Amino acid sequence: MTDGNIIQGSRSNQLRLVNADATFGLKQFRLLVNSLINACQETLTSNVVTIGPSEIVIPNAFSPDGDGVNDTWEIQGLNGRGAYRLSVYNRWEIKVFESTNYNNDWTGTSNIKAFITADNNLPDGTYFYILEWVDGSPPVTGFIYIKR
Repeated sequence: MTDGNIIQGSRSNQLRLVNADATFGLKQFRLLVNSLINACQETLTSNVVTIGPSEIVIPNAFSPDGDGVNDTWEIQGLNGRGAYRLSVYNRWEIKVFESTNYNNDWTGTSNIKAFITADNNLPDGTYFYILEWVDGSPPVTGFIYIKR
C-alpha cells in the first residue's frame, strides 16, 4: 500500500480501504494478519478480494413504519462510485424524492417542494427510481415498494 491509503476497521471483522490509488483497480489482494504479541500464532489469510467499484445492491421494498426494521431504503455500495443523482417518481411520473448525496436515510417522505401533504409521507405503493451517473455511465433504474 502507498502513503495515501487509509485502512479502517482494525478492531472489527471487516476492513475498509479508503482513497485507494487508481493503480490498484481490478487487482487481486489477500490480507495476511500476524500477531505482534504472539509470534508463534499462525498467520491468518483472507479470501482473495478484487479492488474496484463495489457492486450496488438496491432493495425493491422497505417499510417505514417505525418498528426499527427496514425503516429506511438502504442502498449498498452507492457512495464511493462517483457523482450521481438519485430520483424517485410516483406512478404518474411526478418526482417525489431527489438526492445527490444519499445516506441510506430515506423514510418514504417527499423532499420536493411541489409535493404538499401534512407530513410529506408518501402513501403505500410502487415508486420508480433512476440513478444517473455524472460520468455518463448507463443509468440504473427500477422500482421500490413502500409498505407502511
